[in-house]
Amino acid sequence: LATPDKTAVVFGDASLTYAQVESRSNQIARHLQASGIGAGDLIGICVERSERMLVYLYGILKSGAGYVPLDPAYPSDRLQYMCDHSGLKLIVTESELANRVAQFNKPQIAIDDASDAIDQLDSSSVESQVDPASICYVIYTSGSTGKPKGVQVPHGPVVNFLYAMQETPGFSETDSVLAVTTLSFDIAVLELYLPTISGGQVVILDSLTAADGAKLAQQLVTHDISLLQATPATWRLMLQAGWEGKKDLKVLCGGEPMPQDLVAPLLERCGELWNMYGPTETTVWSAAYQITSPTAPILIGRPVGNTQIYLLDDHGREVPVGCEGEVYIGGAGVTLGYRHQADQTAERFVSNRYRNPFVDYVSDRLYKTGDLAKYQFDGNLQFLRRNDKQVKVRGFRIELGEIEQNLKRHDSIEQTVVIVREDTAGDARLVAYMVPKNGQTIADNALRDHLKQSLPYYMVPQHFVTLESMPQTNNGKIDYRALPAPVVEAAPKAGSVELAMPETQAEKYLAGVWEQVLEIEDVERNDLFFDIGGHSLLVMQVITTVHEKTGIKLGPQDFLIATLEQMAGKIEPSHAFQSVQKPSVTAEPVATAPPIAAAPSANSEQSKPLADPKPEKRSGFRKLTGFWN
Repeated sequence: LATPDKTAVVFGDASLTYAQVESRSNQIARHLQASGIGAGDLIGICVERSERMLVYLYGILKSGAGYVPLDPAYPSDRLQYMCDHSGLKLIVTESELANRVAQFNKPQIAIDDASDAIDQLDSSSVESQVDPASICYVIYTSGSTGKPKGVQVPHGPVVNFLYAMQETPGFSETDSVLAVTTLSFDIAVLELYLPTISGGQVVILDSLTAADGAKLAQQLVTHDISLLQATPATWRLMLQAGWEGKKDLKVLCGGEPMPQDLVAPLLERCGELWNMYGPTETTVWSAAYQITSPTAPILIGRPVGNTQIYLLDDHGREVPVGCEGEVYIGGAGVTLGYRHQADQTAERFVSNRYRNPFVDYVSDRLYKTGDLAKYQFDGNLQFLRRNDKQVKVRGFRIELGEIEQNLKRHDSIEQTVVIVREDTAGDARLVAYMVPKNGQTIADNALRDHLKQSLPYYMVPQHFVTLESMPQTNNGKIDYRALPAPVVEAAPKAGSVELAMPETQAEKYLAGVWEQVLEIEDVERNDLFFDIGGHSLLVMQVITTVHEKTGIKLGPQDFLIATLEQMAGKIEPSHAFQSVQKPSVTAEPVATAPPIAAAPSANSEQSKPLADPKPEKRSGFRKLTGFWN
């Protein structure tokens, strides 16, 4: 180690030096090897965020195995599928999550329970039979067939990616990163490994702090962070919380198209602003572009180190500069394809006819992204749109087809289509349109209960619209632009229907939080958060606000299955809310923007400046099935 006594990782008040990370990960690796783990095996990792998380990951990799992130917030059915489909040999966890992991019927090791045995092991370097083609990790992404796909990423592409990031956008031993991303999102690879291979420092945040714009901004100052990578939704959250900026901060924005209205305020608040582009299948980021003008088009730039990007037509031929083509990515970042899904791998990973046989780092395959773009005359790429039904919502990659396939499994649905609408700047929402069988009536709650069994909370639509038939174009295809906006209905007037209003102090407090976050009134005790307009980003605002006041951390999945009354029961023991009259939430509402036409492709970038006044409170109405228009 070049700097054994330097701090490598920080979490809250805890920290570990490079020497401590090295020695402890070596001991964990030996413990795993003694448990029968070796090269080619896959290990699930289901742990809470902490400084130990980095040590566990390095321990797994040093044992010769690859890892599969298992987010405890995911539905059990989805985690079970990932465990079975990937063929996990073992799950690394901690004692607090042991019961959660036990239901997946896989051998498990709670590292904290095994600490005494691990302490006795040799802490010197570990030998393992790993080469550049060995699997480093498998990330499960949304799949159009109704089941998630496991992208197999080998060590070689990961190492190439990290060294490419040292060059562009640049990172050195004097830099530090704030890690805010769940392990199930592949950009966590940059946050955790780039600092530690470079001699820098990674500061890991818990999920509540990462979802609180004001606290997140404060952490940048507290730890003198030089690089932060986040989705547009997170940057918007910080701006709305009043973040004044950090002039030496390098800002990376990616995970979904960057909205134009974010450019000017971010440029004013940072040292460098970079737009990042790349799919999981080609190892995190494949292109980068430094933004220097608030009015110029937002480009995705040039390929990063040892990466090639081709724009091809329907016949696989390169298109001229300035013409639209599909993005095909080749080079050292191309991964091994989808685990145990040969047909889908063959469909997306195609033969690389442009490969230079004398350059050994170039893959013999190209990844067919489904993104449409064009080359500018200066060699930079401009993203145009998707050519399929994959979208990015609050940084999460979602195949709308996976939601549709799961909806079609409901006995009452004849036909369905799911789209993204963004009627408020930065507030993209999933809307499901359905034609029921034989004119049946389908309750929204029943559909959510059906979907939550297999989909993570961020993939459950906020709105469900029942139609007699799907609108069609002249050639018989679904006319997405003719799909009606979800309707808004007034609440029953006093005296007509008795409202089930909150009764206990906990219910009244939580209802106040919901009303302020959702900008509605008259939340009832039997309401479900997602039924009245909630989505994943708003979930995190509620979790953060409630935790700050009560010390009790609600789980994201609670918002899918628990009513206000049931959720209030979880915070009842705190009693901290009893003196609170009107709760204050973490972030201000986003600025409004004109409605846009519904479309099945990537999110709209249309929005208003962040300086617009916040929208009026919508008195006298409740969100039943739709948007405020």
